[in-house]
Amino acid sequence: MLGRPGISWRIVLAVSLTASVLPCAVHAASWSIGAGGGVVGPYVPTEGSNEFSSIVWMPFASASRGLNRTLWLRSEVVYFGYSGGHSGHGDTNFQLPPGPPEVRFLPVALGVRWQAPPGGSGISPYLEFMPTAFAVRWEQTTYGSFTRVVPGFTTGAGFHLHGNDSWSLSYGFQLRHSAQILEEWPPGAREGLDPLTNLSFTLGVAWRTAAK
Repeated sequence: MLGRPGISWRIVLAVSLTASVLPCAVHAASWSIGAGGGVVGPYVPTEGSNEFSSIVWMPFASASRGLNRTLWLRSEVVYFGYSGGHSGHGDTNFQLPPGPPEVRFLPVALGVRWQAPPGGSGISPYLEFMPTAFAVRWEQTTYGSFTRVVPGFTTGAGFHLHGNDSWSLSYGFQLRHSAQILEEWPPGAREGLDPLTNLSFTLGVAWRTAAK
């Protein structure tokens, strides 16, 4: 008789734990594939330069996997580029080599996104941080071209709109920062190409797979 209450409590505890873990496991089994676009700010390759002063369009693709009810493993691939229309520079003793140059960036990011549970409106805020590899392609007729990869990070914040069980929409801001692109350019010059640091606004749609 004394053993039965203990067994009953064990059964209750096991059922409670299963009930609490199961929703997280189901949520963690879901995948989300997304695409979208946005605008990204200028790139300043050298101090005082306004070579790439335009705001440009950027498409992106993403994939996410739920780790629990609020945390997602997220990856993004983004593309944007700049074309130099002139060699404007605040320092009259230094200008970017004539060309005009073109530079393209392909950031590949992998990190995490924290997303609050949706409220009654279906809208929830999110925060994200993703270590990023920046593939850089620089082209210039006078001094040639180069391709290299530098490390950096992407961080962002915004809002997530839950549509239904199969789709959702998100919008927000992202800050990207890379390591120095090149220490000397052209070779032998006293200045190189500075890190990429810019802000972007993004809007994307994601499709969720059914949890298994």
